[in-house]
Amino acid sequence: MKRCPVCLREFPDRSKFCNHDGATLVSQAPAVSAKLMLSQFDGVKREFSLSGGSPTTVGKSPDNNIVLTDPAISRRHASFEMRDGRYYVRDLGSLNGILVNGRKIGNDEVELSDGDEIAIGRSVITFKLSTRERADKNVPAPPVAATPQPAAPPLSPPPQIKVADTGELRSVAEPAQQRDYSTQQARMLLDGRYEIIDKLSQDATGTLYRARRIMLGDEVAIRVLRPDLVGNEVALERFRRQAMVAARIKHPNSVQVFDFGHTPQGPAYIVEELLGGRTLRDLIRKEGSFSLPHVVNIFNQVCGAVHAAHLNGIILRDIKPESIFVETDAEGRELIKVGGYGLAKVDDSISHGKSITGPMGVVGTPAYMSPEQWLHKPLDGRADIYALGVILFELLTGSLPFTAKLPQELMNQHLYESPPDMTERGRGELDEDVAAVVNRALSKSPEMRQPTALLLAEELQAVSGAREGLIGRLVAKATGILPYAPVIVGQRVEAMPGETALPAVLPEVKEKGRGAFNPVVTALMAEAFLSRISSGLIKTSVPLYALLVFGMKITTVMGLVLIQNIVPLLLRPVFGSMADKYGKKRIFMVSLTIRTLVSLMYAFATLPPMLFVISMIRGVADSAKGPSASAMIADNTDERHVAQAYSWYTTTKSTSGGIGEALAAFILIILLGWFMGVQTVTANVAVMDKFKRGGQNVEEIVKDPAGARQGYPLPGTEKDPKAARVLRVEQRQMKLGDVPIEDLPKVVDSGPLRKTLVAIFILSTIFSACSLLLVAIFIKEKKKEKKDKKEKQKDKQAGAAENPGAADPPTEQPNVWAFALLGLALTAPAYMVTGEFFVILAVKLEVTSGALGWIKILAETVTPLLFGPFFGWLADRIGAGKVIALRSVANLLTSALFWIVPWFAGTALLGLIMGIARAVDEIGKAAFKPTWGAISARVSSYNLAKRSKTMGILEAGVDTSDLAFPVIAGAMLQYLSLGPLMLVRAILALIAEVYGHLLMKKYKI
Repeated sequence: MKRCPVCLREFPDRSKFCNHDGATLVSQAPAVSAKLMLSQFDGVKREFSLSGGSPTTVGKSPDNNIVLTDPAISRRHASFEMRDGRYYVRDLGSLNGILVNGRKIGNDEVELSDGDEIAIGRSVITFKLSTRERADKNVPAPPVAATPQPAAPPLSPPPQIKVADTGELRSVAEPAQQRDYSTQQARMLLDGRYEIIDKLSQDATGTLYRARRIMLGDEVAIRVLRPDLVGNEVALERFRRQAMVAARIKHPNSVQVFDFGHTPQGPAYIVEELLGGRTLRDLIRKEGSFSLPHVVNIFNQVCGAVHAAHLNGIILRDIKPESIFVETDAEGRELIKVGGYGLAKVDDSISHGKSITGPMGVVGTPAYMSPEQWLHKPLDGRADIYALGVILFELLTGSLPFTAKLPQELMNQHLYESPPDMTERGRGELDEDVAAVVNRALSKSPEMRQPTALLLAEELQAVSGAREGLIGRLVAKATGILPYAPVIVGQRVEAMPGETALPAVLPEVKEKGRGAFNPVVTALMAEAFLSRISSGLIKTSVPLYALLVFGMKITTVMGLVLIQNIVPLLLRPVFGSMADKYGKKRIFMVSLTIRTLVSLMYAFATLPPMLFVISMIRGVADSAKGPSASAMIADNTDERHVAQAYSWYTTTKSTSGGIGEALAAFILIILLGWFMGVQTVTANVAVMDKFKRGGQNVEEIVKDPAGARQGYPLPGTEKDPKAARVLRVEQRQMKLGDVPIEDLPKVVDSGPLRKTLVAIFILSTIFSACSLLLVAIFIKEKKKEKKDKKEKQKDKQAGAAENPGAADPPTEQPNVWAFALLGLALTAPAYMVTGEFFVILAVKLEVTSGALGWIKILAETVTPLLFGPFFGWLADRIGAGKVIALRSVANLLTSALFWIVPWFAGTALLGLIMGIARAVDEIGKAAFKPTWGAISARVSSYNLAKRSKTMGILEAGVDTSDLAFPVIAGAMLQYLSLGPLMLVRAILALIAEVYGHLLMKKYKI
């Protein structure tokens, strides 16, 4: 609606003059009202009207205008307020924040538009805006004769302007006090084309204004030079050149320049794109340091703009956070704009051969100046690369690489000192590869730096693990997780004489991969395959050697296994500390060397006590190997792919271990037949008077038929101590492959059996030696000299004492033992259904050997191979904390499955149900292993100097449950029943889930 300023009557918007007095009609803002349409998480919908008075608050507290009971909402969560006819929403410091149209607003105030959706906790509020329009808006105005409009009173001409000493524009007759730009009559016209609206900022070179273009009506920014510089021909030429430089750069991440002018009154000005005013410096003050993916996203945009400038022969010379602006595009994404071209250097033809020196001839900002700028040497684009390196260091660490109170000291640092080691900042993502990219940009010699800004962005993205491709671009667009690649503008003006910003030939840079299949992880996977085959051969052969050659009892053999498991449990943290001190690869190779010698020592064991000593030594080797391998994977894989790397490594270990055990049984039969010269043997089979579940008589192979006389009881075995009466003794011809392994000494001599097992030990030694050779050749450890490390630590402490205000890593060190307890709690229910438990349950239910074989192949080999890499990939994308919860879900589900297994005893479905239960448990294990590796890498990254020790402690928690809980479950099954055991297991799974959730939430992992 419009209103007459004389008679105050209202008219439709299409009317221009009052039909009573001829006055020009003035538009009036429509009356505005707004509503909040609330949809709660429980399905309840409510509606609220917003008042134009005090703010409307939302939260759990009863004193709010809108009270929500959602537990995800804070006591005072948000407020809605109307000012000047517009509505705004503000976050009142809530814990979970506010999302407006899917974008988190942080601490900023956001203006609302009709239809905006505000997510608060689990509730959604839709903002509805309406105007109370007059009923006569759509009624056509009655035809009236046009009345001549009286002549408007003449407006006074715009005041003549001058530039004050501060760079501000003032009228000639204006007093010295600060000007009020709020009224229309007070606004000044610059050059007859630009209406000054407001002053935005002021620096050493002049003042920046918000202005309106008279002819177009849009708002722009106008940069005016200080008066003492306007009269200087050199400064005026630099100012004109700044406009020409910026106008030549056509890039979405560059501040666009529209015009340049120099009025007779004196002001020289540049008209450029109006930005929001928030700079990268403001972001640094607010956030300190940034995550590596965030820095990659920022630098891809910055380097794209700088590269476009270099393509046009432009050297910026003064890149700094204050000249990099942070905006938001139409889709709510972070948009970077590079501006501040006041010190940009172009070739001589652009400046018409004039020498650009004078009051501003000392080019650059000292903290960001390259060595060649300090020494006044000729410059090219690599001077800007150095400034980008300083900014990159500052974004990643929160501090400048060089700081000093005196300019001379700062110059010496830039000329002669190396930048601080950012890998010692306690952040896992700031590793040697990232430091190498930054240090290359900060090289004292321009020849050692990246030759182009685009190459700097590519190297940074390569070491960050953020990859391109269709999937990457789709994920980036949908989630903002991956950064966008730099926008490359390939056009440039005609080549001009003078300096050029880019070399003619770009050197090839080898991309440094840090994904799941980087060289170190691939080598460790190959080592794990060879080592696990060797271990599988040993794991099968040593018990047989003790049982069949030395005649030990089963309980004694279990003691061998117990020793081999207890020693790593006790010594893993110790060897982890040694790996931190002496090098991970060195301790890893010591472990492989001991394992190789142990395999050979078994072949020469002649007395039973020697087996115990050798098993203890093997336990020492295992304790040295685990923490070093885990730490090397964490060191050489970026955080985005660490779970996937662990998934492939653990999958390789589990599948190759089964291959080794199966290979041992296969080789045993082949070599035994070869040493004996026959493939069939004569076995004495005693048929007993007790029966199997299927109704068949129990049969047992005996060595001497005289000891099993018909009608007499036969003593029980360790597996079944109850004696049974012999019905008859039969002699049967059996293939060696059909004879149970524990009965081999009853049908063959000990000589061939011993030779066979010794041959398997030698074969195991060969596999172990190959793994040792592979590690020695292909794994290159990133190591530092011990002396240098100590000296750097002293320097760091001294620097902290001299500069107590310096920023330290703000992250709290997680409690390693608390996470070790989490590993134990999560795996304890899982290990209760493996090992002794599963064997005892299978024996009690009389599961056939064929069914057990298929369960082992499908559930314990194929399932991890299929699901392990998948869960690693998933954990890298949605978070390890979410995927690891599947371990507890699998524990609960398998508890129910194993509880109903006895219902199928004696049926054809028994093997199927047990196989499904076993497969579900292996799926849970496949979800746990890679995510636990990722969590271990994250926890250990808070103290890289003790990473291997931390890994050892975390592995010890898992090993404890692996050692103890199968025995506990087997005893409970033997003396209690299956129901109580599964109930206890389910309770443990729930406790582990709650404890894990609280621990992850506390440390935000």
